[in-house]
Amino acid sequence: MIDSYDEIGRVCANTPDITVFDVCGNVARQVQSNRILPDDPLEIRITRNTYSINGFLVSSIDPRLFDLQQQDSTVQPNVSQLNDLTGRCLRSDSVDAGKRTLVWDVAGNPFLQFLDDDATRQSRFDYDTLGRPTAAYQNDATGTERVRERWCYGEGESDQTAARAGNLLGRCVRHYDTAGRRSISGYTPGGKPLGETRQLVKDRSQGTDWQGADDAAWAALLETNAYTSTHAYDALDNPLSLLDAVGNRHDRTYNVAGQLVSIAITQKGKDAVTVISDIRYDANGLRIFDRLGNNVTNEHSYDPATRRLIASQTLRPEQEGRDPMLQDLYYDYDPVGNIIATYNYALNDSDNDNAGMLGESTFTYDACYQLCATSARENARTRQGPMPPDPITPIVIDPTQMSPYGRTYRYDKGGNLQQIKHEGAVSFTQDFVVSARSNRSVLQTATGIDPGAVDALFDAQGNPATLSTGATLAWNRYNQLAQVTTVTRSDGNPNDTESYFYDGQGQRVCKESKTLQSTDSGSVNTIQTLYLPGLTLRRTYYGSTLNEELHTLSIHGSSDQDIRILHWEAGAPTDIANDQYRYSVNNQTRSNLIELDANADILTLEEYYPFGGTAVWSTKNTTEAKYKFQRYAGKERDVTGLYYYGFRYYIPWMARWVNPDPAGYSDGLNVYEMTRNNPATYFDPDGHHSFSYSVPDSGVPWMFMLLPALLVLRPPERGWLDEPLPDHPGILELSHFDRGPASGTETGNEEYIDGYLLEDVPLDSPSPEAGDAFVASGMSAEAAPLLPERPLASPAPASRATLKARELAGNLGALRAATETHTGTVRYTAEIEYAQTMVNTLTAIEKLIIDDPGHVAEIMEALGFPATETMHEAFDILHTQKGRSSEIAQSIATDLGTQMKRLHANKPVQAFNSSTYYLHMDGATTMSSHA
Repeated sequence: MIDSYDEIGRVCANTPDITVFDVCGNVARQVQSNRILPDDPLEIRITRNTYSINGFLVSSIDPRLFDLQQQDSTVQPNVSQLNDLTGRCLRSDSVDAGKRTLVWDVAGNPFLQFLDDDATRQSRFDYDTLGRPTAAYQNDATGTERVRERWCYGEGESDQTAARAGNLLGRCVRHYDTAGRRSISGYTPGGKPLGETRQLVKDRSQGTDWQGADDAAWAALLETNAYTSTHAYDALDNPLSLLDAVGNRHDRTYNVAGQLVSIAITQKGKDAVTVISDIRYDANGLRIFDRLGNNVTNEHSYDPATRRLIASQTLRPEQEGRDPMLQDLYYDYDPVGNIIATYNYALNDSDNDNAGMLGESTFTYDACYQLCATSARENARTRQGPMPPDPITPIVIDPTQMSPYGRTYRYDKGGNLQQIKHEGAVSFTQDFVVSARSNRSVLQTATGIDPGAVDALFDAQGNPATLSTGATLAWNRYNQLAQVTTVTRSDGNPNDTESYFYDGQGQRVCKESKTLQSTDSGSVNTIQTLYLPGLTLRRTYYGSTLNEELHTLSIHGSSDQDIRILHWEAGAPTDIANDQYRYSVNNQTRSNLIELDANADILTLEEYYPFGGTAVWSTKNTTEAKYKFQRYAGKERDVTGLYYYGFRYYIPWMARWVNPDPAGYSDGLNVYEMTRNNPATYFDPDGHHSFSYSVPDSGVPWMFMLLPALLVLRPPERGWLDEPLPDHPGILELSHFDRGPASGTETGNEEYIDGYLLEDVPLDSPSPEAGDAFVASGMSAEAAPLLPERPLASPAPASRATLKARELAGNLGALRAATETHTGTVRYTAEIEYAQTMVNTLTAIEKLIIDDPGHVAEIMEALGFPATETMHEAFDILHTQKGRSSEIAQSIATDLGTQMKRLHANKPVQAFNSSTYYLHMDGATTMSSHA
């Protein structure tokens, strides 16, 4: 049935995106129409671009500034630039990121740069005869030129034999950067480092200055501690092993398609431990199953048409006194892929005091797909701030400590957040004030800040001078956050600070936090964090005495699995065992929701507001809370409350980046905007550019048939959700697919085949006979068999079309067998996927017959049909079976809604109104919604 009231469709109706081109084919205007509610008047947003006579972009202005410009001609575009005759930018003037002037050499390399026409903000670069950078210079605040970086290459090494053996010729062997030095001992032919050593500069307070031309003199400026990591790769440069700086070994294994299968860790002096294994993929390369080292399993299901994640289930071993179901997430999308709801059916009515809420999070969008409303749950009696609320301990949550909340977001035409309105146990409204001449924004205060005063709170490059918490920010010459002063003292004692140091790629290498220990002595506590490949070293000093040294091994199995091992060299806490394993369970935003120990017991539980910040926070004890480092989006949160993303820092309570995008305008004209104001659907992995969760990256499709025999079972007696299934002819009762006399056997290789991407199955796979016999029998009396029985003998020789038909049949059988391994909501969606694949398979067979009509009888026999002689007769049979398959899918989808409502009788019915399935029947697309 079709939902007669489509709220999303009504909001987006008659709101097309219009692109206007000039006579040269350049985009001159982009027009968007926006509204929040169906009856709201349309808000027209016009983005204007202008071009030079050569067709190079001269200026761009967003809709908000364009409207302001109509009232005040002094308002400038977001960005204006001057290009040379080849199109290279000579000067860029951004209202957000400031002015930048570039001078290029004849080889096309930038060798001189000025920021804001300020001589103290000058940078220049030296290159060798091959055009490679050799030095980077910057002026300090006094105008004195400093050498911030130097590069040394393999052909300059004294031992040329060793340089050749290590593939060092033509490649950088030492890079002196703003944190110290990175040395490379060798490369693979593809350019991957085989060995790297990191050393920090001794005096990090003044910044680096690599003056002169003496490598030995530069080395004297470094600390004696050297941290060496060794890598090994396969022939395709996939990482096989890593020996980290303290002697721990990380090993990875891959399948024949180059996909990760398992990861093992061997701590120094200990035996190897497999931390993730049995990783399985579907035909699109999407992960569908894995097993963690604590025997927790993760299972994922995807929409066969869109490849969007629709269900994730996390199970732990059964044990008395605990629920094996940790997470049972179901995702609901609108037609364009925005996530409109998530349901966590692992939560039961006792988890909170609102039975209708359960584990449901909802997301509502305007016509430009910006998040404008959301609802979920939070710790009661808390308000979001820079730091999370005090954790609820222990993990068993008292229902009175949780409450539902709702939030609305309001934006201006430029995508700047204007207001957050929160309704919950503690309701509040937070307003923002945006500059009248840029997209710079700050929190509104009780006394009121005028839009004309906002720009003065930022430097010329768009970096803020302070946070709303009162912390002051200091920036280096690369516009990187260099230091935060969290507490400023006027009594002569040192301030509390946190300092950051970066490598040549702009990634953080070291963090140092200093807090005053005693006002009497003036002694300072220091926490130094060093980031190395696969390892993080944290050392805590009370004064000059080492109090704690923690080594954290980091293993990234995928976007939804992170494993950390905590090893204390000194100062281990009394209530955490040394060498603690912490397995994370993440959601689609890569956010760390649950941390588990080696016994699959919960250590921490955290849920987040859509734009970040902690909504729910519960831990086994307060000590466990201290050692959770990765949080929202899998990122580290600093003492400032900011999340570190890689190239930028993010302010969760303001839902925007701290400073402009260093990548420029690749993600839009608003260089402060976070994930297009759609954090449930988009993610930004490093602070440069956002990507959609609902369009996953595909891996290597499966190219082999590995299932010579398949067993298909009936559904469980009490149904996939542990309740009786309705009696109807829609449930398939295929008895078995066999190959020759050894029928009814099961290979255990079901995980290697998904089968719904039919075009990815090759004609010359290693086992084309795998689908040689495709037998279906034992259907219920009410339903005719989809595929009638046929003799087991294979015709020979067979045409390529016949071999293709056999492979399609075997592929379909593999999917059927894999379907039987699922339970819960994943099983329902797998059944729908199987019926959909049946339709696609029969459509593919029709194409084979059209392409090779001379072998129609062989093709039909390969599927188990009678040897039909004409195309007309074959198409009659195939169309009939496609119609039955579509009816089965619709019947199963209806049962899914019935079972869900039966399990959650108190859940509002509208939660299922938008559960949408797409069925392809005879080339048409039908959208069915089931209440």
